[in-house]
Amino acid sequence: MKDFSNDDRISPPHEIVKHLLDKGAKVHAFDPAVPTDYEYKVHSLEEAITDADALVYLTAQEEFLEINWDELVEKMNAKPFMYDAKNRIPLRLQEKATLKRL
Repeated sequence: MKDFSNDDRISPPHEIVKHLLDKGAKVHAFDPAVPTDYEYKVHSLEEAITDADALVYLTAQEEFLEINWDELVEKMNAKPFMYDAKNRIPLRLQEKATLKRL
């Protein structure tokens, strides 16, 4: 889970997921480049975000460069929390979501 890579060794996103799980969060993670299966990995972005309360954007991949953010946020629960560590989520979504950037 590293930007534009299928290498998931020594990956900070894994540590963040572990922390969220330890705090009781239900995590559905999607990274199209990483072939390794994890207990929290799902097989599509739609599966990861449908009816979600939050999105944590930690890894940039080619597939994520063309996300239709307006459609994505509509599939999530009302006024979701979105944390953007890559500064890719458009600021205009602040009307529909709580958006925080690193």
